[in-house]
Amino acid sequence: MKRTIQKGFTLIELMIVIAIIGILAAIAIPQYQDYTKRAKVSEVINAVSPCKLAVSEYYSATNGFPSSLASAGCDTVVTTAYVSSVAVGAGGVITATSKVSGAAGTLIFTPIPPNGTTVIASVDWGCAVGTIDPKFVPSSCRAAKS
Repeated sequence: MKRTIQKGFTLIELMIVIAIIGILAAIAIPQYQDYTKRAKVSEVINAVSPCKLAVSEYYSATNGFPSSLASAGCDTVVTTAYVSSVAVGAGGVITATSKVSGAAGTLIFTPIPPNGTTVIASVDWGCAVGTIDPKFVPSSCRAAKS
């Protein structure tokens, strides 16, 4: 008699592989969703860039900070699917409002004037988390500069 050699996987082996795939998917899917929210929140940070430039130029011209969006020269802020609004308040503080689903809230950008140097220096910016969940904010914005 000839002996036949079995080829293939047993049912137990296949069930173990499926269980491992299920465990990995249960871990990966929530992480992926958080990653996409962080990417959308970074668009909110990018939407503030024109106003940051306008406030910096205002400071260079007047040696002070504007107190409104109009005085900063940043009245044409474009809202997008993820950016609800951008506002400039007293002292040139910029507040951006996110409307990202699950990561809605505000981010606050505070201008930091140059250190009394005689050479014209640029305004630095501190970023602080307002009402948005910090886990969706890029790491560069989680801790305010000082």
